Amino acid sequence: MNKHSFRDLMIDIETMGKHERAVITQLAACFFDRNTGEKGDQFLINIDIDSCLDVGLEVTGDTIYWWLK
Repeated sequence: MNKHSFRDLMIDIETMGKHERAVITQLAACFFDRNTGEKGDQFLINIDIDSCLDVGLEVTGDTIYWWLK
């Protein structure tokens, strides 16, 4: 199976809160085959927290506590 035949895409967004204005810390995506579990092309980028705060996104204390556990 070549990388262009993967039809499924999983997207993951890591944040510092559960609300719509939460700081985003990481974006990731991966093409995969849901029947075999085989993975294709992947993407991962870390987001600078300060850049999110600069545009008005927010961090919640309970999320910081959860990440520290």
